[in-house]
Amino acid sequence: MTYKMYIMNFQSTHFGAGTLDSSKMTFAADRLYSALVLEAKKMGKMEEFVSIAGQDEFVLTDAFPYLS
Repeated sequence: MTYKMYIMNFQSTHFGAGTLDSSKMTFAADRLYSALVLEAKKMGKMEEFVSIAGQDEFVLTDAFPYLS
């Protein structure tokens, strides 16, 4: 199986820890999946995304942002 890593470059973001005044340095894969679903829906690509996400090869892991 081939793995791909995508480095995400955020201009600004907030990974909440329950309230707006607290945050974390990581975010879970389920939150990433939810964000991808919302973006697919906005783009009218929900069926295509669900099809891709349903494949065994589609795997998301927790994200660990870093400062370069």
